[in-house]
Amino acid sequence: MPSAPKSHVKPGDEVSYAGSLMSPGYNAEFTLVDERVVGKKPKTLSFAQDAALPLTSITAWEFLFDRLGAVTGQEPLSATRFLITGGRGRVGSY
Repeated sequence: MPSAPKSHVKPGDEVSYAGSLMSPGYNAEFTLVDERVVGKKPKTLSFAQDAALPLTSITAWEFLFDRLGAVTGQEPLSATRFLITGGRGRVGSY
């Protein structure tokens, strides 16, 4: 019988999780999720700062890749240039 894959997180680790569209809210201390959808929380961020990352980073990602059509894997993304004016706040800084 194959052994279970090694876990990248352990009980007590501080992790980041974007949440689920299927649930209206979370009490993070009591939420059970598959470890494949979490990452370790950066030590340099507070819990509040880390909690803001999924919304702002996903919004920026969707803008660049879904709306503007930036494509990864076909050419170096650094060769693709966009000028975004008026980009402010967290989404703009991404």
